[in-house]
Amino acid sequence: MTSVLIAGVGGQGSIFAARVLGTTALRHNLNVRGSETIGMAQRGGSVVSHVRMAPRDGAIEIASPLTPPGKVDVLVALHPVEGERSRHFLCEGGLLVCCTDEQRNDIMQACGAKSLNAAMLGLAAAMGAFPFGVDDLAETLRTFGKAQFAELNLKALYMGAEMR
Repeated sequence: MTSVLIAGVGGQGSIFAARVLGTTALRHNLNVRGSETIGMAQRGGSVVSHVRMAPRDGAIEIASPLTPPGKVDVLVALHPVEGERSRHFLCEGGLLVCCTDEQRNDIMQACGAKSLNAAMLGLAAAMGAFPFGVDDLAETLRTFGKAQFAELNLKALYMGAEMR
C-alpha cells in the first residue's frame, strides 16, 4: 500500500491534487481510499488530503481512508510551512516532497498559482513516489478538471518532474 498526504492551505488545490492522484490510481486498477481534512480553508488555513492506494489482488485491505501519524509514505507539501506542520505523519524513511521558494515562484510565474499542485505531483512521480509515473498523471490531467487549466497544469506537471 502507498499512503500519500497532500498538505497545503486553502486555495492551493490540495483536494484537486488528491483527486487527480486517486483518479490516476483507479485508471491503473488500484484500490483507492481518500479523505480531506479541511480546517479554516476559506481563511487560508490548512487543508490536508489523504490518498491510500493498494493493488486490487486483495492481499492488502485499505481499512481507513485516513493515514495515522507515522504511517504516511509520501508527504506532498504545497507550502514549506505545511510540510513542517504535517511532518509527524511521515513514516521512517518516508518521502517529503516540497519545493524551494525560488522553484515555487518559477512555477507560479510560468503556469500560475493554481498549477503548483500539479508541479508537486510531477516532482513526486519523478521521484518514484507513486505506483505510476508522470505520463500517467498527465493523461489524467488532460481530461480532469476545468479545460482552461489543462495546458497550464500539464506544463507545471512536467516542470515539477524536471526539478528532481
